[in-house]
Amino acid sequence: LVTAMIQQIINIEAPICSEEIYYRVLESFGGMRLTKKSTEFLQTCLNKAKKKTNKQGDISFYWTSGFDINSYLSYRKPKDGEKRNLETINDYELANLLWDIIIDFELTNAGQSMSEDDLIREATRQLGFARYTDKMKNIVKTAVTNAIRRKLLMRQKKDIILNKER
Repeated sequence: LVTAMIQQIINIEAPICSEEIYYRVLESFGGMRLTKKSTEFLQTCLNKAKKKTNKQGDISFYWTSGFDINSYLSYRKPKDGEKRNLETINDYELANLLWDIIIDFELTNAGQSMSEDDLIREATRQLGFARYTDKMKNIVKTAVTNAIRRKLLMRQKKDIILNKER
């Protein structure tokens, strides 16, 4: 039952980290607390689920089995008044948000480029934060690198622009 629930969560919400999966499962059981024992049980169930995994630092993110991570172009914004924890957002999803921000910026500003700092500020704003910390900045910078590697974006001097070759 719990493994099937975890599988369904991955199928619907991928990419998703284990912490978020655990909280979704516990929420469905009336908001139980995450303890060492429940974490071990949920990890055992998670290990049985069919999934693809990619690591981001110390955090594992889970994707639907057979999914091509490099073709993923979606992202999720928080509901109004809420914030998304940047540490629980996969680099691929965050890179997609950055790509969308640059597309919107270039369309509304006659193809002008955007500074990396402005891009970071706008990304954190869209994720619900009025200001960003150095830790948040580093997370977004990693996503910028991911977006450049995936050829979504490119650097032009100190600015970030849309990669028109994609």
